[in-house]
Amino acid sequence: MCVLVALIVPETYGPLLLKRRAQALSKLTGDVHVSKLNKDEPEPTLKAKLKTALSRPWLMLFYEPIVLILTIYLALLYGTLYMFFGAFPIVYQTHRGWTEGIGGLSFSGIALGILLGILYMFPENSRYRKIVDRHEETPETRLPPSILGSIAIPISIFWFAWSNAPSVHWIVSIAAQVPFGFGFVLVYISVQEYLVDAYTVYAASVLAANTISRSAFGAVFPLFTNVSSSFCTLLDAAANERDA
Repeated sequence: MCVLVALIVPETYGPLLLKRRAQALSKLTGDVHVSKLNKDEPEPTLKAKLKTALSRPWLMLFYEPIVLILTIYLALLYGTLYMFFGAFPIVYQTHRGWTEGIGGLSFSGIALGILLGILYMFPENSRYRKIVDRHEETPETRLPPSILGSIAIPISIFWFAWSNAPSVHWIVSIAAQVPFGFGFVLVYISVQEYLVDAYTVYAASVLAANTISRSAFGAVFPLFTNVSSSFCTLLDAAANERDA
């Protein structure tokens, strides 16, 4: 997919477009044209480019509070998503005795939520375009969907944790996944768009820091899935015993 995007999607990075335009004018006229952004700066060496590319994401992460906060938030959501994936075989195959084939259907709740979240973003995009037409857009204009998503996610987590015991009908815990999938899409897309709009030419570095952090959380969180699943089942059993 990345290779396909690189081949098909046109370049949009402003400084590079200006540099290419200056090179094209120099070739066409025979004069030396230099981009305004590069006029007072020498062409960086490969070593300097690599140093900048490898260090800037971390500098943006630790020196920009909003980048750090949103990155941690998205990383937690990403890790929780993968924890869900690790919990489903435990909840439905180990505890409920489902086969692997039937157990695969346990992902349908999150899949439905993700689909609903994608559908929600279509009218949301239309709302944003109307604001752009009025020239009233700011980076924060991207964030309203994340408010709704941030409410749906904790509801889903608690709902799933309190309903995944074998004593509760399976449809309850499947339905509990839907708000998480829905909220995840809304938060993920709106926060990513906010970071791109807020940091413009440095957006690639911000997104790189974001990607590294959430991937690390996604790799680590599933390691604790068995512990968290057992803890939630223990809480549910204690609640049932108290009610009895």
